[in-house]
Amino acid sequence: MEACDAGDDGVIEDPLACTWDPGSIACAGGQTSTTADFCLTSAQVTTVRELYSGPLDEHGKLLDPGWQLRRNELNWAGVIVPSTTTGSTTNQTNVNERVRYLLYPEAHPELSWREVQFTSAAYRKLMKLNEGTMDATDPDLSAFKAAGGKLIIWQGLADPNISSVAAMAYHQAVEKQMGGPAATKDLRPAVPAAGGRALRRRPGFGQHRRKALAASAGLLGRGDERPRLGPERSLTSLCCWSFQP
Repeated sequence: MEACDAGDDGVIEDPLACTWDPGSIACAGGQTSTTADFCLTSAQVTTVRELYSGPLDEHGKLLDPGWQLRRNELNWAGVIVPSTTTGSTTNQTNVNERVRYLLYPEAHPELSWREVQFTSAAYRKLMKLNEGTMDATDPDLSAFKAAGGKLIIWQGLADPNISSVAAMAYHQAVEKQMGGPAATKDLRPAVPAAGGRALRRRPGFGQHRRKALAASAGLLGRGDERPRLGPERSLTSLCCWSFQP
């Protein structure tokens, strides 16, 4: 929290600015991690760094803007890392089901996540199979804008299933395609929300979620204003951030 410059409310409102390295809590030689004296093994440090860096191809180039942001680690257990030494994850299950029954024209129940190769050629092949059907990566929203369309992408910053970095990258791609921030401000293509996990532990979470939705909808007609849920609920701020690779 300190390394990522969290505010008094315990929320890191711009995790992209955080550069904390897990090597700082690596176990010393012969040290065993305990609850009282927690540390990471060298293999764990490597794994966490890879989660922070995102999927890379054989040349070390980023394949997809889908890395995990720092300080959403509490959401990883059971989702992207097993909760137990013998357990699985929901991400592993999701990938298995997709490569078996969604990616290809015919079912391949024999496939699993192990067949997914992190190479540029394999990535392009998989993306091509469902281009325009299961993804929404086209940044040209000119027809949508001309028809008077307004768009909100609601994205939890600490969501371990769908990386908020991807939403920010799409936001930036739309701006670039459509002529910059001034040409797209009336579209409002991205509204990342920080602090949802913290609010979930508070009484009246449903009420605050509805207020967040109402504030998001208000963005569609209020110029460059960035509304908040109110000073008493600064945990969830609504920001439009550009993605910087």
